[in-house]
Amino acid sequence: MCIRDRYKDEYLKANLWGGQTVVPDWWNEKAATYWNTLIQNFRYNMTYFDGLWIDMNEVANHCLGECRNEYIPVDGYTNPPYIPGKTILDSYTISITTIHANGAREAEVHSLFGAMEAYITNKAVRGATGSYPFVLTRSSFPGTGRYAAHWSGDNLATWEFLRFSVAFLMNFNLFGIPMVGSDLCGFYGEATEELCGRWIQLGSLYPFMRNHKTIENQPQEF
Repeated sequence: MCIRDRYKDEYLKANLWGGQTVVPDWWNEKAATYWNTLIQNFRYNMTYFDGLWIDMNEVANHCLGECRNEYIPVDGYTNPPYIPGKTILDSYTISITTIHANGAREAEVHSLFGAMEAYITNKAVRGATGSYPFVLTRSSFPGTGRYAAHWSGDNLATWEFLRFSVAFLMNFNLFGIPMVGSDLCGFYGEATEELCGRWIQLGSLYPFMRNHKTIENQPQEF
């Protein structure tokens, strides 16, 4: 149901804000069944909702590949001849040498993880609510817009990132994800009153408009 450790007969361990965790394997049918059960229980026994926000699904990981005492690189996969960003490919994610339930290596399906979660979540929320759901995902892939909305991730409170958001919206429409937006006024950093006001004006034209801010900065709700 969850992704297995490549060296030991146990689930792969990752680390996020809540501490150590395991990662669902969306290429395992049992994961989709379990996810559906969790969403049904959340809707009927915990809180009423019409949609869900799925985050950190690149997969994000605060460990290097796996949470173990010693990092074990695999030549040819974690350290190929060309490395985007000049950083090993296991940085801040699960190991790309991990094997999924369908036999695919993580390196082959890494970019699809968020899209698979969006698809499975959309189906589960639709079953729980009986209506077309709203699902918001941080990680996506071309065509994900059929199942989820998307936002640009953690941006900065700068005029430059305000300008970036326009190109972002246009690009993701080309990728088949029309319901998109950026965090108004910036997620990191302190926005000036003028920057935030102008960003709200621009955001009124976003398909998806929201204000979202890290707890480390001053509140900017409106």
